[in-house]
Amino acid sequence: MHIAFIVLVIVLIIVFPRAAGFTILAAIGGVIFLVYSVVDGADKRAARRESILSKMSLNVSYESGKSCTETHPILVVFNNNSTATVTKFRADIIARPDGYSSVVVDRPIESDKIIQPGENFRSCYNIGTILPARSQSPDQFKWSFRNAKVDF
Repeated sequence: MHIAFIVLVIVLIIVFPRAAGFTILAAIGGVIFLVYSVVDGADKRAARRESILSKMSLNVSYESGKSCTETHPILVVFNNNSTATVTKFRADIIARPDGYSSVVVDRPIESDKIIQPGENFRSCYNIGTILPARSQSPDQFKWSFRNAKVDF
C-alpha cells in the first residue's frame, strides 16, 4: 500500500501543477489519517471491551432445596471481577441430559440489577418447560448458558 501511495504522489505532482498536486496530496493524506484513526479507535474499544468481559463470569447450577427453592431451583451467579459497572445482563439457561447433546431446557433470563466492580449477583429462577429428557431428572442435567450479553 505504501508503494501505491508513493506512485500516486509522484503521478499527481507530474500531471497537475504543483499547487493542485499538493492540495490533492494533503486531502488524500487527511483521508488516510482519518480512516486510520477510526479503525485504530474501533480496535482499541473492542480490545478494552474484550478485556472487561474476560473478567466476568456466569455460573448456572441446579440447587433445589439448597440455595434455591423447589419452585425456583436454578441458581445463576454473575461474578463481576472487572473494573466496569454492569447495568444489565441477558442469557439463555440451557440444560442437557448427562451423556447427551440435545438441549431439553432453553430458558431466557434477564436482570437489570446494577453490579458494581468486584460484586457478585445471585438469583434463583424457575426451570420453565422441559422437553422429554430420557428418564433423567433436572438434578442430573448438565446446566450451562449461551447467548450471554452484558451491558456496561
